[in-house]
Amino acid sequence: MSDIPSYDASNVSHVRTREKRARRARQRYDADFRWLMADARGRRLVWHWLTAARIYESSMGPSPEATAFNEGRRNAGLVLLADVNRICPADYATMMVEAQPQAQPQSSDSNGDEDVKSDAEQPDAE
Repeated sequence: MSDIPSYDASNVSHVRTREKRARRARQRYDADFRWLMADARGRRLVWHWLTAARIYESSMGPSPEATAFNEGRRNAGLVLLADVNRICPADYATMMVEAQPQAQPQSSDSNGDEDVKSDAEQPDAE
């Protein structure tokens, strides 16, 4: 026989031990995730993973196999997004703001709307 103790779901002691172990593992995971999301570098990684998972895009592909693949990738992203929302929801908004491309500063003499006049509109330089 094996030296590994068997698990008996009818044994209250076994059930409690498993529950404690699962609770400690969840707490450790949550603490690790908070640590990751507390830093801009971690938020950039998570944003990259969410973007790569294409969670906000359609999963439809040219074939059922491609659609299934896309759904699998999207599901992994949705699991990650659920963790973000469950563990540190305020950091999601921070992550979104940080991920937006920075606006290019406009020069003071131009507002970006340059008026281009045709030759007929140009004053004659006589």
